[in-house]
Amino acid sequence: MKTIHIDTTENIDDWQKVEQAFLDMPQGKYVIKIGKPTRTNPQNRSIHKYCDIVAQEINNAGLTKVAVLSMLKSEMPWSMQAVKDEIWRPFQVHLGLPESTTKLKTNEIDKVYNLCNLFLMSKLRMDHIPFPSREEQALNNLLNNARSNG
Repeated sequence: MKTIHIDTTENIDDWQKVEQAFLDMPQGKYVIKIGKPTRTNPQNRSIHKYCDIVAQEINNAGLTKVAVLSMLKSEMPWSMQAVKDEIWRPFQVHLGLPESTTKLKTNEIDKVYNLCNLFLMSKLRMDHIPFPSREEQALNNLLNNARSNG
């Protein structure tokens, strides 16, 4: 089965030519993908090669991950994904749990949360952040409704 990509970022002026190109194709099974193009295999190999060269150069300069990442991270604001990747997931892996959150059991989530929360409170001097739950959300909704009606 052959795959045909139609790049929607290109302005196709003559759809009749596109239609004719399909009609002229040899008989067979095709998958037609319409959308913006993703990286090519050569681009992926280039990304990996670039990252390998950068890693070697950083190592040659005698810089540790902590040193480089502290410079980098000091310039970027936190996001949900950054917290998940840089705080939650390392604790999850440290506990010997699967790297993907989709593979965690319910009791394992509590273990990761407790370790993250302890870190945030002890090292960053943050207040306790309760783990979101349906019960907590319902309570907050009740409190907000009481404030707005009262």
